[in-house]
Amino acid sequence: MGTSWEKIDAAMKARGLTKADLARIAKVSPGAVQKWEQGGRITLAPALLLADALGISAGEILPRSAVRDPAAEEFLKSASASLAAKRQKEQPQLCRFPSDCDLVKELAAHRTAMDAMQAQLNTLTQLLGATLAASSQPSAAHDKAKKAG
Repeated sequence: MGTSWEKIDAAMKARGLTKADLARIAKVSPGAVQKWEQGGRITLAPALLLADALGISAGEILPRSAVRDPAAEEFLKSASASLAAKRQKEQPQLCRFPSDCDLVKELAAHRTAMDAMQAQLNTLTQLLGATLAASSQPSAAHDKAKKAG
């Protein structure tokens, strides 16, 4: 992986994110994301936000000139740690990334629907069992006919 965009793109795809998700995460316009894709340089603030969300270091996506300075490198590490701590406080662990939160909500909705279907299935099973039990017992008229015949 060579360019910043290739690293961002690979991490984005690995997490199932879209370019619109990247724009929202980095707090930039979709046009800015398109410029990065076309080789434009990413600035520090969006790089820190993306690095945190994508699980990569900001140094991997910033231009080399931005991270050659040891003080800048230390700042990046500190800022990345601060962002990670803030994100953990703001969201439960299951919702580390925005797309995860949507997924958790969707799974909860599916679980609720499945529980309702299971309850309906249990009710139908009981009714079917009662119906089969009632139909397997011969009626008194059937018994008289059988004895007479």
